[in-house]
Amino acid sequence: MQRPLHDAKRGTGSDQQAPSTSELRGRSESSTSTTTKSSQTYQGPLTAYDLEMVRARIREWTEEATITLRNRADDFTAKSKTTLSQLGIQLNKVTGYEEIEALKKSVVDQGVHHLFLSVFESFTE
Repeated sequence: MQRPLHDAKRGTGSDQQAPSTSELRGRSESSTSTTTKSSQTYQGPLTAYDLEMVRARIREWTEEATITLRNRADDFTAKSKTTLSQLGIQLNKVTGYEEIEALKKSVVDQGVHHLFLSVFESFTE
């Protein structure tokens, strides 16, 4: 369905019909092709309908760019987490952290065992 164009200067609708989707695509394709300044012609101010089409296209591009950026950021975050986790594992191996933790656990286990024995002995006396 084509809409009548609106004459912004006079505030009235004209007898012209809004361009069809195929006409807009033709305009879009021709405007995106490489042209020289000499081949460009002034077509006058954009109509309200044309401005709305431009706004809609910019909105679409913005949404697509936002989604793409969010996906790239998520991918980067996931890769960074993996890399940092692997780095942490290697750092623990190099510094002997795992051995220190095992030693701490052994000391705690012995302490708990000795504490348990001393408590048990105090009840049996």
